[in-house]
Amino acid sequence: MNLRFQLALLVAAAIAASLALAMSTTISMTRAALQQDAKVAAVDGADDIAKDLQRLPPVSDEAIERRLEAALRKHRQLTEITLELQAANNDVSEYSFRSSQDVFIKRHLAALKHEGPRTISASVAENGERSFSVSVPLSGRIGNGQIKVMVSLGSVDKAMGTLSHVIAEVAAAAVLLAALLAVLIADLLVGRPLARLASAMGEVSQGALDRRVERRGPPEVRDVSEAFNRMLDRLEEADLAVRSFNERLASEVAQATQSLSEKNAALAQLNDLLIRAREDLAHRERLAALGQLAAQLAHEVGTPLGSVSGHLQLALADADTPAQTHERLVIASQEVQRVSRIIRDYLDSTRRMEPELSAIDVERTLKEAVEVARGGNPQRRAQVAVEVGEDARSWRTDEGVVRQILVNLVANALDAVGQKESDTAPVEVMASTEERQGARGAPRELVLKVVDHGAGLTPEQLGRMFEPFYTTKGRGKGTGLGLAVCRELARALGGRIEAASELGKETTFTVHVPDGDEVLRRAQAANAPKPAATVH
Repeated sequence: MNLRFQLALLVAAAIAASLALAMSTTISMTRAALQQDAKVAAVDGADDIAKDLQRLPPVSDEAIERRLEAALRKHRQLTEITLELQAANNDVSEYSFRSSQDVFIKRHLAALKHEGPRTISASVAENGERSFSVSVPLSGRIGNGQIKVMVSLGSVDKAMGTLSHVIAEVAAAAVLLAALLAVLIADLLVGRPLARLASAMGEVSQGALDRRVERRGPPEVRDVSEAFNRMLDRLEEADLAVRSFNERLASEVAQATQSLSEKNAALAQLNDLLIRAREDLAHRERLAALGQLAAQLAHEVGTPLGSVSGHLQLALADADTPAQTHERLVIASQEVQRVSRIIRDYLDSTRRMEPELSAIDVERTLKEAVEVARGGNPQRRAQVAVEVGEDARSWRTDEGVVRQILVNLVANALDAVGQKESDTAPVEVMASTEERQGARGAPRELVLKVVDHGAGLTPEQLGRMFEPFYTTKGRGKGTGLGLAVCRELARALGGRIEAASELGKETTFTVHVPDGDEVLRRAQAANAPKPAATVH
């Protein structure tokens, strides 16, 4: 049950209680007043009749009957008149006339029933009808005796019953009307303002903190609305503060996360540099050992090997040498050249070289390297495609070192594709320029790419590609030093070499060659003495 109906019930109950009290008081007072009027009428009627009879001389019964009947007509509130009269001969008679029956009765009495002052008494008949009786003493010419009149209260009780019924109906209608008015007033003054407040609270619970309630209605409702609006103002301020704090916190977390990511990336780069430095150190230690070995080999083997090669050349030049012996001498000469080439590769891979810088024609250098790698083999002439960008036709670097690197890479590419025939060249050699990696706006560098569309390399093979003495060629077909030499030559130019492969499709070697003058400037800046720190 909502508040408006509770208020209506309370109002109706209060009005009903008030009306019940008023009705009870009104009925009691009215009943008392009517009873008092009946009593006064009875007394007045009795006195009036007594005065009238006392002036009469002794009369007959018919005269008394007429007198009593006339008295009843005169005093209509009287319901019965009784005359007790003692005649001169001491006979006592009782004359009674009742208005309800219109009957006159006379009886003989042994003695007067009542003598004395006027008396008033109340009585209740067998049928429950109440009445008042007044006795007035009588003396005079007519004789001695008393007049007794009776006034019935039945009409009073009937009137009170009717009045009670009417008042009850009026009271019920009044209570119903008051309840309806209470409902309307409660709805207008309390229900609607509370409904607006509840609706606003529902919207606020859904997040509408900008909702406000109009200050309408009774003062109490306006006070509640104003307090609710103040609470929403504080909630909105708190919500804004929380949102601002969350935004700042999210921004700080994002910045911290970005900073942590940058530090992790920097740490990963440092770790990668450390790993590379360790690998480079191990590689340099290995190259140092190889250098010592190569020096010993060159010293111990070079001189006798040169002598053997010279004698073989003399034997091959002799026209009298038998054909079978000539073939064996050719094989021996080739093996001696192979040993010489191995020793030379050893020396190239271990000695540190200083590049000789000059402006080179990149396209010409690439084509010369391709021709050397082909070895004059006409079957390989159409297997290599050369492409040079407009911005890479001229570059300042060591032409011989670049040519040696390309010769090794193109030779390996031709070995990888074998005698493969296709619509496009299985080996591509390209030159272009681009900004140096990791430094936007930095000087550009020459990028040389050698791509072979051969069988490709596995990840394990690709990871060991630049290790000395590691080769994927068959036994006796390579020393495994070519790519190691290429890496050292690229470093000597201030650049680097990279390898990428997709198994079953292609392998790409990329050589980054910076401008020679830029390499010299970086080297001079690195070797320049640092200024001494100043102590303040």
